[in-house]
Amino acid sequence: MYEDYEKLDFVDLISERHSHLRGIVEDLTNQEITDSKLSSSEWYVIFRIYKKQLSFVELNQSVNLSRQAIHKVVNKLQDKEIAVIKDVEGNKKEKSVQLTKYGEKCYEQYLKINQQLESHIEKQLGTENMKTLKKLLSEDWNLKEFKNN
Repeated sequence: MYEDYEKLDFVDLISERHSHLRGIVEDLTNQEITDSKLSSSEWYVIFRIYKKQLSFVELNQSVNLSRQAIHKVVNKLQDKEIAVIKDVEGNKKEKSVQLTKYGEKCYEQYLKINQQLESHIEKQLGTENMKTLKKLLSEDWNLKEFKNN
């Protein structure tokens, strides 16, 4: 697998690494919270609503999923007792979503495993290399200025 990474261009390399790391954390967290197996889309929505109560409109603006997909994911999360759908005060049509205590516990378990994975990677790369990598990935790459020539 790692030899394949050498053949990838920069954008695909970042994407593959992200996907691989996210998969590791999701799989390990799903093993820990044996009550519920969560999909990547479900985890994505959980990240957005942790410690918040977002309307479906706000959630739609903050995630890269279709309106239909958001409703499907939120309904699955509600079925798994991870999230709850509520009426928005003063608006009969609008609904909001927030995590239950169990949903918050799932998210916090995910964070714990994510931090453990980050520590493992830091041990492999070295502290200075990890700081450099994080710094480079955090910088403004002026992508708004990029135009396909």
